[in-house]
Amino acid sequence: MSNQFYNLLSFNFLFNPIFLFIAIIVFVILSIVFWTKRKRLSEKYKVLLILILSVLIIYFMFLVWAIVGFGSNHGPKP
Repeated sequence: MSNQFYNLLSFNFLFNPIFLFIAIIVFVILSIVFWTKRKRLSEKYKVLLILILSVLIIYFMFLVWAIVGFGSNHGPKP
């Protein structure tokens, strides 16, 4: 496998600031669309929006878990 392909499959991709920024923008836009047009959307689009928003929420929860879990390691005290 090439090095670029490996980077796409690794966790570095999930912690990439550009990917995180795009995920936040998509989450905000889809939330606004879902909130403003929720009565006019067909059932198919509602399910699709809820699915995408759910995946993004799980991604954000994973990031918080990783930051709290791996960020609090201060090492042993002498």
